[in-house]
Amino acid sequence: DNGFLRRIRRLASDSDLASRYFEGTLEIPVIVHVLYNPDHTVNLNTVNNLKLERIQSQIIRLNMDFLSKNIETISNSAFAALKANFSIAFKLHKVIKTQTSITEFSYNEDSVIKPIDPKHYLNIYVSVFKVVNNQIIKGHCSFPGDPEIIDYCAINY
Repeated sequence: DNGFLRRIRRLASDSDLASRYFEGTLEIPVIVHVLYNPDHTVNLNTVNNLKLERIQSQIIRLNMDFLSKNIETISNSAFAALKANFSIAFKLHKVIKTQTSITEFSYNEDSVIKPIDPKHYLNIYVSVFKVVNNQIIKGHCSFPGDPEIIDYCAINY
């Protein structure tokens, strides 16, 4: 709605918003969990073979987005007016590849997903999601204040 866009534009135009709370850039360490089943056809070709370089490139893209250095905010695109430098950077701490008997993941797979120290790390899970009602969920994340057991982001490969 227009009210929401006005608030976002106002916040984005306040260039010293982040400096009111801290100086510099907040660095968030990231643990990427790659969950795969070698018997699943998608996993045979992609998830199991997800290379470190690909993960690092996505962390770089995330940093470009949060530091307002991506082409969409530099150019005269529709998003240029909404840009904001959040003074947040993500640093890849480690990648953990886990073989599982699950071929496709649903919204919440507590049997496999166990975030590591979510107070100090952003846990991102990459896996193949189930198709539900002819739709594929692209990803989901917990909200601030959710229990630690569900404090993670999950991304469909």
